[in-house]
Formats: sequence, C-alpha cells, structure tokens
Amino acid sequence: IEMFSTGLGEHDKTPVFYYTPGRGCGVNCSFCGGSRISHRIINNRREVALTDTKSAAEDLSKISRYNISKVNVCFDPFPDSTYYIRLFRALSKKNIKLCMDFECFRLPSKKFIDQFARSFNAQSSITISPESGSEKVRIRNKGMYYSNAELFGALAYLHKKKIKVEENISFRDS
Repeated sequence: IEMFSTGLGEHDKTPVFYYTPGRGCGVNCSFCGGSRISHRIINNRREVALTDTKSAAEDLSKISRYNISKVNVCFDPFPDSTYYIRLFRALSKKNIKLCMDFECFRLPSKKFIDQFARSFNAQSSITISPESGSEKVRIRNKGMYYSNAELFGALAYLHKKKIKVEENISFRDS
C-alpha cells in the first residue's frame, strides 16, 4: 500500500488500490499497446477475460478490510457491457462503502451513471478520456468512438447526478 500511495500528490493522503477485474480488450485504438490485436500477438488471447461479479465484489470487500477506502478501476473493455452495473449492484448489496475512481474509455451509459451514483460516495469520480476534442482524430484512432455531442451529453448527465468528473481532453483540431 505504501509503495503505491506515496509521491502521487492527492493520492499520498489516501491509500488507493488499483483493481483490474479482467484482462484483454475488445477494440483496437491506434495508440494503445493493450489493444485486442496486441493481446492476441503477445498473449494469444482472443477474448476479454472478466472476473465474475461475485468474485470481484468479494475482492473489493477484502480491500475494505485493510482500511483502503479508495479504489481505481482502469479497465473498460466493452462499449455496451452491463458488467460494471452488475458489479456495482453487488457491492451495494454487500453494503461495501468505497470511493471509486473509474476511468472510462467509452462513454458511460445513463444506467452505468445511475448505478455508480447509488453505489459510491460523493468523493468518487469518473474519468473520461476522449483522447482528442477533434471528432476527426477520434474516429481514426479510438476503438470506442463517440461524437462531441454525445460526450457533452454524458458530461451534462454526470453533472446532473453530481458525480465528479476528470476530463483528459484537448480541443485542438488536428
């Protein structure tokens, strides 16, 4: 815990556990070494492997026993998956109180956002990484394309639900 919670600015105040409930990716972004093609070449993995939601909820329950209240998930392999909605529900049923920082490579659906808001405390956040504000650049490079209108719609809905948002974006047209 100390190794991953020092010298990281705000993160050295609160221990953070980085949790990945699976391996692989379902898409190919031009800039990513963890793409579907990369996993096939490096690991001979043809599909994304996910931890079942019951096991993932148990893993996160164990984490909370070590006085870790903040979890970061940077694994978002499917554009339309209900996996995380089911996981968040399982955490709520177990009454596990965590702060979640979730990094989205796709846009979160309203159902995802609604369940996230119900499952985690107000210090939780969602990071959206469109990689570029230019739709032209995004459609060429990102495996999970969405328009700027869809992006701003999702941001507005996150704001309405009072979910803190981290945005990694540059609006230069390339």
